[in-house]
Amino acid sequence: MTSLRDENDTRRHHSQQYDITLKDITAETGITLVSEFLKIPIVSYRVLATELVTVESRELDYVFEVRTPDETFILHSEFQSKNDSEMPKRMLEYHGRLYRHHGKPVISVVVYLGSAPLRMKDTVEYTTPWCTLAFRYTIIVLNELNPDQFLTQESPDAIVLAILAGKNPSRELVKTILTRLQQVVPQEQLETYLLKLDMLSQLRDLSPVIHEEVKKIPLKVDVRKLLGYQEGMKEGMKEGMKEGMKEGMKEALRESIMRIVRRRFSPDLNTLAAVRKALNSLDDPHLLEVAEDLALTVSSLDELLHRFAELGDSS
Repeated sequence: MTSLRDENDTRRHHSQQYDITLKDITAETGITLVSEFLKIPIVSYRVLATELVTVESRELDYVFEVRTPDETFILHSEFQSKNDSEMPKRMLEYHGRLYRHHGKPVISVVVYLGSAPLRMKDTVEYTTPWCTLAFRYTIIVLNELNPDQFLTQESPDAIVLAILAGKNPSRELVKTILTRLQQVVPQEQLETYLLKLDMLSQLRDLSPVIHEEVKKIPLKVDVRKLLGYQEGMKEGMKEGMKEGMKEGMKEALRESIMRIVRRRFSPDLNTLAAVRKALNSLDDPHLLEVAEDLALTVSSLDELLHRFAELGDSS
């Protein structure tokens, strides 16, 4: 019999893996999505540290310093899968701390991924005889966007994100996503994106459809890994995760880190090979999660490789 603790561990692990997957997918597509929606003419941007050091340390989803032809500002975006009545207050808190820390205007955005109707407010405002507060942030509702906006892109992460767009996700959409992934993703990387797609599809109850459609098409993919991954999430950690789930998620983390390193540091081929070698030596998913956080926050490639070596020594 599964204990309450086992069930809580399962939910916590599922949530962590979902967060990892979402962070990986939105690492490249997030700023593009927000800039297109808000019509921001970005000239360049750089990733900033996402941890707010306060009485209670908080990790934000994404913080960028963005430069347009006219100004430089901070762009902060959060990805939210459920309605949260505290979201306006949280965004106000983040906005204030980011403005104080960076001293630049802050644009705050929430991307809502859920299927339930949006109930979160986008304002915090009140007036008293002594003071007035008026704060507003932008909410992008993903299911109000056209899936074609993602399907026509060449980024596989953007294509995967199409599963959350549109009011009525369907089997036809799943088929189109699978076709597009085959067009842009090398065969050896396809399993990674199928795992991502399967994870996000649970927000739209489409995971069974994905399993059925993957079986129908001539992919050189071991579908048992996909099914094993899903079953592992359902059954929890008591009997251990399925081999496909473990290996798939570890490889997804490695690919996410490589993508972040390429985006942030533009390394040469020799340095990329060194990063890949360091990541391949890390077999513990927890250490790979730490490595991903380091890739997002360190200031140089030398520091990153040094920290990776330390992680390898500790494993």
